[in-house]
Amino acid sequence: MGRNDVVYHGRWVTNDHNKIIHFKSLGPNASMVWVTLAKEPLARLRRASMDADTVGEALDSSVAWPTDRIVAIDET
Repeated sequence: MGRNDVVYHGRWVTNDHNKIIHFKSLGPNASMVWVTLAKEPLARLRRASMDADTVGEALDSSVAWPTDRIVAIDET
């Protein structure tokens, strides 16, 4: 899997570095995203949680993801 492969679809929530996600602050250069579709379910998460290590395990929950790796798509 390459650096530019699409591993999931989701909805962007915030990039507020003070936002808490899975008991840790989001931190710089990261965004909170709600995972709606796991295209590569075995892809490792940027930051694992107690409940999820992979994109597939994070389906229908929020994850921290590098903001520069998010591609916005206009759904209107």
